[in-house]
Amino acid sequence: LVGHGLGGNVALLTAGLPLPPSFVVTLAAHGQPGSRLLIDEQVHQLHAAAAGNAEVEAAIRRQHALLDAIQNTPDTPQTRVLVANILRQGNAGLDSLAAVAQAAQLTSPAYRNYLTFDPLAGLDKVRCPVLLLHGTADLNVAPE
Repeated sequence: LVGHGLGGNVALLTAGLPLPPSFVVTLAAHGQPGSRLLIDEQVHQLHAAAAGNAEVEAAIRRQHALLDAIQNTPDTPQTRVLVANILRQGNAGLDSLAAVAQAAQLTSPAYRNYLTFDPLAGLDKVRCPVLLLHGTADLNVAPE
């Protein structure tokens, strides 16, 4: 079984089932919850774009505010408005309609689950051979 990114995590979960595949190969599977991955990803991308420390810190604060709003408030129209406002603060070129559409996606049950899903839970049940592949220049999933 081969999986890339989140699919790599799914492949590892499958390997922990009673009838696992013969082996698993993952490509850039992230070993941390989505909320942590998003922050790390943003930091790596900003550093690669030669952003200054102040810009990186401001982006991290915005990302934390966004994630806190998504994870700690019920899925209501008010939450979507709050998330849309945070999105527009971080991107002045984002129009209201696009911000509202993006906020609806970010407050969906699937996305909320992605933020809290811990891919390390259940790894102790994996008994088949596993090959984990990561690229050292990957700005989305650091090899660490």
